[in-house]
Amino acid sequence: MVDQHLIDQTDGQATDVGASWGGEMFGQQKATIVIEGNWAIPYLQNNFKDLDFGTAEVPAVNGKKGTMVFTVAYVMNKVSKSKEAAWKLISYLTG
Repeated sequence: MVDQHLIDQTDGQATDVGASWGGEMFGQQKATIVIEGNWAIPYLQNNFKDLDFGTAEVPAVNGKKGTMVFTVAYVMNKVSKSKEAAWKLISYLTG
């Protein structure tokens, strides 16, 4: 997605079109597809009642299913030299 935005310029940010998030950008029909979670469905149904839309799984990459990753995800790199400190921070942030 980063390469699509920065290199190919085929992926836009909501703020590029005056929207506050992907669901709003999609609802305003300023994007034909967005990667969002299930919270977008009631938002679209309530705020864009005439919008005809569907949902699909995140596409597979190299035969592997994709996952949803947002800023609310905390991760630890598997080759980190500071795994104990990373786990302590993740435990604190999610505890």
